[in-house]
Formats: sequence, C-alpha cells, structure tokens
Amino acid sequence: MTFLLLAALHGHAISKAPVNSGEQAEEGGRLNDQLVYQPEYFASANPTTAHDMIRRLPGFQIDDGDVLRGFGVSVGNTLINGSRPVSKSERVSALLQRIPASRVEYIELIRGGAPGIDMGGHPVVANVVLTGDALTRHALESEVLLFRGGPQLYRGNYDFTSFSGDQEWTLRLGTNPMYTDSSGQGRLFQVTPDGEVLADESVETRFDADSWQARLGWSGNVGVGGLEVGMGYQDSQFEQTRSLSSKQGERRFLTLNDGREGDLALRYDRPLANGKWLELRFIQEMARDTVISESTESGQHTRFDSDQESGESILRGVVRWLPAANVSVETGVEVVYNFLDADQSLEVDDQPVGLPLADTRVTERRAEITNQAIWRYRDDLTFELGLNLEHSNIRQTGETGADRSFFYPKPRIAAIWSAPRDSQLRLSFQRELGQLNFSDFAASTQLSDDEVLGGNVDLRPQQRWITELAWEKRFDGDGVLTLTARHDHIVDAVDVIPLDDGLTAIGNIGDGRLHRLAADLRFPLERFGIDGAFVRLEGRYDRTRVTDPTTGKSRPLSNVREFEGWLRFEHDLTALPLTWGVAYLPYYRQPVHHPDQFRYFSVRDFVQGWVQYQFSDSIDMRLQVTHMSQFEQGRDRYADRQSQEIAFNERQLIDPREIFGLRLRVSL
Repeated sequence: MTFLLLAALHGHAISKAPVNSGEQAEEGGRLNDQLVYQPEYFASANPTTAHDMIRRLPGFQIDDGDVLRGFGVSVGNTLINGSRPVSKSERVSALLQRIPASRVEYIELIRGGAPGIDMGGHPVVANVVLTGDALTRHALESEVLLFRGGPQLYRGNYDFTSFSGDQEWTLRLGTNPMYTDSSGQGRLFQVTPDGEVLADESVETRFDADSWQARLGWSGNVGVGGLEVGMGYQDSQFEQTRSLSSKQGERRFLTLNDGREGDLALRYDRPLANGKWLELRFIQEMARDTVISESTESGQHTRFDSDQESGESILRGVVRWLPAANVSVETGVEVVYNFLDADQSLEVDDQPVGLPLADTRVTERRAEITNQAIWRYRDDLTFELGLNLEHSNIRQTGETGADRSFFYPKPRIAAIWSAPRDSQLRLSFQRELGQLNFSDFAASTQLSDDEVLGGNVDLRPQQRWITELAWEKRFDGDGVLTLTARHDHIVDAVDVIPLDDGLTAIGNIGDGRLHRLAADLRFPLERFGIDGAFVRLEGRYDRTRVTDPTTGKSRPLSNVREFEGWLRFEHDLTALPLTWGVAYLPYYRQPVHHPDQFRYFSVRDFVQGWVQYQFSDSIDMRLQVTHMSQFEQGRDRYADRQSQEIAFNERQLIDPREIFGLRLRVSL
C-alpha cells in the first residue's frame, strides 16, 4: 500500500488524459472541473446498463442519499439528464440498472460545483446524459443465491423501455428478497468477571425471505414543459430464527417482518420569462409494517407485536436562473407532511405488560425555504453559498400528548480551487439536520438482548456543523487520490437514554464531536504492464466523543465504526470478453452503547470475488462468491447502571455461510 501511495503522489510526472475521455483535457496545467466520458471509455468493461458504466468512473462512488431533512440534500449524487430522479423511494443505483448502456450518450463528472448544476450538497456529482434516439428494449434478469447450509433465494426482473419522440415508457416487474449475510452456525459464551461460565450454547441462525415489486414510469412534453411520472409498489416478507441449545435446555428467538409500501411521484419543469426555469415536484409515499418478535427461554414465552402505518407527502417548487454566465441561482419552497400510527403490545406468558407510548400517533408539518448560488469567480476558483430556513411542528397524540415547534437555519459555504498539476482543493462548512425516525417516538423491543425501549415525546433532530477539507489528485489518466479531513460538531446527538423502571428510549444526549480522516486511491496498473486493471484502496478513521447520559463520562458515539478499509482489484480482459475482480475488507467493529449494556458486532476477512462474461451484446452472465471468516456479536451486561459494573460478558462467534450467486441477463 505504501508503494502504491508513493507512486500515486509521483504520478504527475507522467500524467496523461484517459483515452476516449471526451472533454477531459488539460487547460493551463489543470484538468477541467467538468469531465466528460464517452461510451467508448467504458467499452472494455462490456457494460449493459448505465449502472455498469457509472461505477467505473474514476474518482466517483455512487451515493444513494442520506437520511437528512429536506429533499434537496437527502437525494443521491447522480443526475439523469441534469435532474434528480423523480421518485425518492427508488434508489438511484436501482434506477441506473434499468437504463440500458446503449441509451447513454455520455457521462459528466462534475467536481466541486458548476453554475447550473444541482450539486445537492455533494462535492462530486455524476450526470448521465441519455440519447434522443428511438429505442424499444426488453430485458430479463435472473439470479439465484445459494447459502452454504442455508436457503436458496431467487431474484428476477423484467424491464421494458420504450423511447420515441418526446415520450418514454418504463416498466419493471420482479422479485428482490432481502437477505442477511450473518446467518450460520456458531457458539455463545456468557462468563462472569470471576470466570464462572453462565452459558455455553451452540447457536444457529436461519432466515427466509420473499419480495416482489412493480414500477411504472412515463415522461413526455406537456405544453411548453416536460412532465415525468413514476409510481411503484413493493411487498416483502422476512423471517429469521435464532436457536441456542445446551445441556440445560434450548432458547429460541423468532422475528417476522411483513412490509408493504407504495409511492407516486411527479416532476414538471418549464421555462419562464427572462431565462428562468421552474421545477415542481410532488411525492406521496405510504407504508405499512407488521413485526412479530417472539422468544422462548427458561419456560417463559415473550411476544412483541408492532403494527405501524406511515406516510410522507412532499410538495416542492424551485426556480433556477443564470444572472450571469458564471453565476447560477436557485430559490424554492418545500412543504412536507409526515405521519406515523403505531399500535404495539408486549406479552409474557400471555399476560399483557405495559409499555410507555405503545399506542401513539405522530405527525410533522415542515416548511423550508431554500436558497443557493454557485459563483465561478475565476476559471480555477468556484464558490457555493446557500441558506435554507426550516420551520417544523411535531405533534404526538395517544397515551401521551406533545406539541413542539422548531426553527433551524441551515447555511452552506464551499470553495473549490482547481490547483495546477491536475489537483483540486475543496473546503466546505455547513449545517445538516438528521431526519427523525418516527418509530423512535413509540415503544420497541430487542428480545434477544433483553432490551425494552419506551417511546420518547421529547426527541429532537440531531444537528451537525460540518467542516470538511478534501484534496484530489489525478494522475496517469485514470488514477485518482482523494484525501479528506472532516470535523463535526454534533448538537442534540441521538442515542439511547435511561428511563425509570429499568426502561430506555431513543433520545438526545447532548453535544458530541467527530474527527474523520479518509483516503481513497484508485491506481491503474498500466505502468506495470497490466492493461485494463486497477487497484482501489479505501480507508476511513472516525474518532467520536460524547458524554454518556447515565455515567456522565466521555465515550464514543454508538453505531460509528472507528476504522473501515477496503482493498479492491478489477481487471478487464477485452479479448475474451471477460471482467473479473475481488474485494477484501479485513475487519470492522460497530459499537452500541446502552444504559444497561454495551453491545457490538464485528466482521473479519470479508472477501467477495466475481467474474462476468459477455456472450454477446445482449447476453451476459455473472458468478459471485462471498466469504467471511467470522461474524462476532458481543455484549457486556451491567449489574448496575450507574457504576456499570459488569455482571457477565457474552460473546457469540458465528461461522457465516458462504454465498454463491449466479446471474444471467438477456436484453432484446
């Protein structure tokens, strides 16, 4: 790794533009901020979809979006014909898999911002530009997933695309069941600090899943503007059983999840007077989730039932214009309505157990004014300025009532300097608000970890004041090195708080901080005589601190992995034609802090290898194998909340099942 990093830093000595990279040409010793990649650039990888193409962009990784407040900042980092996808519920990566590669005219990579481009708060954005050529395409995709000693899952999709003149129809019908890669066999130990063994059990985790989905889309001209409509429906089921057995008996945990969700989305845009452009969006999402959790141990049967209905309505209007050739301005209004109806119950041996906020309704009304401008001060220096103003009201009714209002200004300032010798420096400062999970307002349980969560009517959005500095260096045409330093000042951090009577809830625990160092290196291997191959190294170190609400002592934040790093290798063998690769994750550990216990799970030696063969322009096959050497879950159970003296340590080591996947894709 050290050798590759030094070679990358030295790469400017032989820097060159990639073959067939369109407008990616040097200007005055630096690369243009908007890099254009023609279809020929991706030909060696034999892509069949836009997703196959965009994942090969140097210095870019698809982001499907984050759970943030506000549509403009919660969407992903990929545009299609200069616009965000019409639907919020469909991930942009899934949408790209439905776009045939033959429809892609070129892909733009916008680094740091450019006038007229909706960056959505991302430092780098990709814009997939589609051709206007008439097209009718049918595609069938079938995949089987085999788990060693586990279930067989089947995935299949039918995609239809028809584009002619100014109208396009798209349809997807398919099944895509979710799965867990942590199932398998192992052992669980519970040991006291004195060395007494409380439990020594064999463990087996199994699951089964089913799902089907349908999506329909239409776009075309309406008057002087354009209208895009998307709608979808998904029905999914998931079942997981966890059995633990020893000489003393057997324990069993069961989780059943049945979910249904649907959405309707519309986007209309049209030109206005004086060079302005109007975009209107309407999004309606509805969902229903039914969860049953059961445990049987020591002759006692516990059951938790949850039935939740939720929905979100978004109405958004934005006006964009270019007051000067080097300045773009955007202003708009967004109105949102969210709701959750939760009905939950807990029984022990068929006897009801009271839960705080088991039956509740939560509604949120939110309005946000958005303003942002991008100013290219010089050819090599761009500024981005933004100020969003959000006002919201959250009302909770049911067993306990609450009515609260919030006002948050959300500024953003960014400066991008395209430095000499193919480098770029990006500095930004902004305030982000995390989206509230309305399920946290109601009760919930985690039976296998002896955890009962009561609802919290006082929950507030988590806020982050983020300062980030990134340096990007391009070399050897396709080589990219990005180094990032980031600091977050966190206000009203969301974590688990203690309640009376031994209960807990999701709540705000005060201020915290995060320090991040990250590196991302894509290193082409042409200089070593391996054409069409590259190595990618990714590493991130996060150090977090917050004050524990139970002990008053400093500790890390929950659900933040301190370190995570990937090593990837991909190789295009154009003559065959075949593409293969391997990805390796050596280790990560994710902690969860709790008033009554400390929990974590960790993964070791995650390896995924794949090979994809192109039979023809319309048929390809992919074989993929996934292996982990160990999946570990652990917890330190406390005898007392305040002292957090350990009653016992629990460690569960799982030998995960290998996953074999075989996919066949046919396009007509």
